[in-house]
Amino acid sequence: MEIRDWAIDNVNDLAGVYNAQIADPIPHCYAVSAEELGAGRYQKTGGDYLAAFHDERVIVGLQRGQVQGFAHVKIGEIEHRDRQLSGGFIHFLTYAVGHRDLGQAILTACERHFRDTGASTIWAFDGYFYRFHHLGFPLVSDRMGHVYGLFGMNGYKPAGEGEIFLEYLNYSVDLPAVLDPAVEVQVQVREGQGDLPNVTVRALRDGEELGGCGALSGGDFCRAREAQARIFIDGLSVTDENQGQGWGRYLLTRTLWEARQLGYTHTVISTDKRNYRAQLFYTNYGYRVTDTMYGFVKETGST
Repeated sequence: MEIRDWAIDNVNDLAGVYNAQIADPIPHCYAVSAEELGAGRYQKTGGDYLAAFHDERVIVGLQRGQVQGFAHVKIGEIEHRDRQLSGGFIHFLTYAVGHRDLGQAILTACERHFRDTGASTIWAFDGYFYRFHHLGFPLVSDRMGHVYGLFGMNGYKPAGEGEIFLEYLNYSVDLPAVLDPAVEVQVQVREGQGDLPNVTVRALRDGEELGGCGALSGGDFCRAREAQARIFIDGLSVTDENQGQGWGRYLLTRTLWEARQLGYTHTVISTDKRNYRAQLFYTNYGYRVTDTMYGFVKETGST
């Protein structure tokens, strides 16, 4: 076993490892090219603001001269979803199933690096992400049980409640009737980075929006062919005074109907693990749970 530090520019060389360990067993993760791996590590969306990062590197684990795992680490701070995170960041970590000793050695090397630089908090799979990984979420799937378990066994705690993902394969919906003829429905189809466009549906009464549904192509996140047929429901909302009237179901159904006309066949959605109302709604609609994702945090005591 050997642990090495690699310059970040060499991350492209790890596409084969990523594809072998992540692309098949993890839902909504697909094979990437070396170029896509290198470019996608810098992507961020949704108001995330990169304040300062330094000491970015890749910690690689080898056995018999072959790379069997790696961690991508940074030190610094970021403002993420109204939170200010600072310390050491394990941006990504993977290792081959059955090689727990190697996974532990990689994680230990990460912690040693953070300790030597005085980072008092370690954030793992939280705050910054690979765009192509799991629809751009920075979290680790519970389907990566060996990685998830490794963090837990090393004293890491969940940073938040977790995000549940659901998908509806080969969905079929009819064009829904508008619930109120006084409501104007606007449909916006716009080009994104996927082969098929993105879709937004808005419902307005007297010029005021009562709800909306936005959907992104899976191809917005990953160039893999399998991603192109999936539409990810990025946001579904109804104002408080209009809830309980069927507008959520209408907006979702209308968005999926529009997406079907464009050529999409599968749909993915996510919600906070604590949002039981949404989980009940989506599963009764036809979605099925694929996995739950988590971020982790650990206080090191360093100053």
